[in-house]
Amino acid sequence: MRVLHVVHFPVFGGPHNQALRLAAPLRARGWETIVLVPDESGNAAERLRAGGVEVVTMPLHRLRAAPDPRLHLALAAGLAPEVRAIRRLIRERGIDLVQVGGLVNPHAAIAAHLERVPVVWQLLDTRAPWPVALASMTFVRQLADAVMSTGRAVALAHPGGGALADRLVPFFPPVDVDLFRPRPEERAGVRAAWGVPERTPVVGCVANINPQKGTVELVRAFAVVRRHVPEARLVLVGAEYATHTGYSAAVRAAMAVGGLVEGRDVIFAGERVDVERQLAGFDVFAFAPVPRGEGISTAVLEAMATGLPVVTTAIAGLPEAIEDSVNGRLVPPLDPLALARAVVELLADPTAAAKLGAAARTRAVERFAVDRCVDDHLRAYDLALSRRGRPVRLIAPAPPVEGLFVCPLCGEALRIDIATYACVACGRTYPVVDGIPVLVPDLGITEHDEIDHLHDSHGRAVGDGGHKVAQAEHFDRAVAEEFEITRPHGTPGLYDFLLHEKFRRATSPIGPHLIGATALTVCGGSGMDAEFLARAGASVFTSDISLGAARRAQERMRRYGIHATSIVADVERLPFADGAFDLVLVHDGLHHLERPEAGLAEMARVARRWVSVTEPARAAATAIAVRAGV
Repeated sequence: MRVLHVVHFPVFGGPHNQALRLAAPLRARGWETIVLVPDESGNAAERLRAGGVEVVTMPLHRLRAAPDPRLHLALAAGLAPEVRAIRRLIRERGIDLVQVGGLVNPHAAIAAHLERVPVVWQLLDTRAPWPVALASMTFVRQLADAVMSTGRAVALAHPGGGALADRLVPFFPPVDVDLFRPRPEERAGVRAAWGVPERTPVVGCVANINPQKGTVELVRAFAVVRRHVPEARLVLVGAEYATHTGYSAAVRAAMAVGGLVEGRDVIFAGERVDVERQLAGFDVFAFAPVPRGEGISTAVLEAMATGLPVVTTAIAGLPEAIEDSVNGRLVPPLDPLALARAVVELLADPTAAAKLGAAARTRAVERFAVDRCVDDHLRAYDLALSRRGRPVRLIAPAPPVEGLFVCPLCGEALRIDIATYACVACGRTYPVVDGIPVLVPDLGITEHDEIDHLHDSHGRAVGDGGHKVAQAEHFDRAVAEEFEITRPHGTPGLYDFLLHEKFRRATSPIGPHLIGATALTVCGGSGMDAEFLARAGASVFTSDISLGAARRAQERMRRYGIHATSIVADVERLPFADGAFDLVLVHDGLHHLERPEAGLAEMARVARRWVSVTEPARAAATAIAVRAGV
């Protein structure tokens, strides 16, 4: 399979870095990457080719922020011939899918649509002015088969972004966590190259010098830092370009106002290809992007991977990557004093800074690693292909299971193989049926036995017996199987909206943190809520007392190209270690139990951070609807 990744910028940046980092692992998963960039001066093509990525260049205009009408006339005049050229490229290279890197240039999406090739459109930042974003989102909604965004907040910041629903795949930019790692052995050499003593406090930033990155605000904040830490230095790693000479002048004007001298107090390290080494010289990574600019800066995630404490502004998708005072510091945008205060606190307390840095490294390894980003891209690709009637393939590996499962009777670890799960302490074994672990005590289950799995080998009811048998009987056999597998797909719009709205309300306080989180649904039925969670970016297990429901959940994931692991489990005896999941969620399930509080206690035991419970209400409107046959 071949993906054409189209980026309208000739200077290497986030979309190019994404293509570079993902090309090899995507190839290993069956996708070849070809990148199309403009044939104008810039370093993007050179760096991509040096990294082994195939690059095609051609005339490719882009929307510019400059008021010069000639630029906009050239864009309009070039649209039709450039669309034709991209169509030829799609045909000649046998492109299976087109990926558009950025909101405002629809050329490749139009070409792909005309060639009947699926489109994955990426929303990478919030820079476009509202009228431009409104017009561009019309193209996105009409032409995109799947939409990827750097965090859910970035999608919601775009007009109509909330209506993308099942087409939306949030993701974090990829970080090579083996390359970007703590490098204390390189600290002295990096600082010597800057001309900075090894013990001098260094505040650093990696970002090209432009208004979107907030370099002026960072310089103003650093001027305040210097009043409290006079020996501190600011190191700026990033390119300056002819298109932003006015902004570079504004940065130096801010330095002059703050009494900062270039080369002594503020060091411009320029564009570097060894960013991972440059980060080794920092004590604190500070970044001050302005509202309506960034999505999630890759440089911030790379700094976290190196174990640096990060201070940044709480805009767009950054709060989805950083939790304030947990793995970094978040401050209000356009507030240099708040930024300076957080930096000074970290410079004054190396122990607290090291703790934040260690937590940042852990978060990066768990959620920002290249493999996680590859999984998100393949999920989007399969979603786009499925909307065009192409076969859907399972694309994500199972969530990690080592240390996850325990015996639901004695609580000790389970040893896992392809056919059984066996307790290392009590020796009890649990079967795997059709690839589904059946982790309920005393089952004696076979492939053809569903209802009786709630009795032990002597015919005795397990737990509260008759009540659970009735539930299993209903969910094993007395359901509309196809409807349970597919809903809300293909249902009327109101029904679809209500189910998505229930899920949104059940997760709204934690929605920004679902990307990369681990989640368990209990009483999960046929996997609808597991699908919602997976589409929100979580790694999901779904459990139910019914093997029939677990089979339907498994079929749902296969059919829609979503990965979630389906198991049979009793919510009152969950087969998981304490704190095994970030989130445990139940929707319309606990009221089926004779002892709901026992299920809730188990959910709380297994949840590391959040429990979400959505239960039906005894509402008059519901009663009337039932009696009316609605």
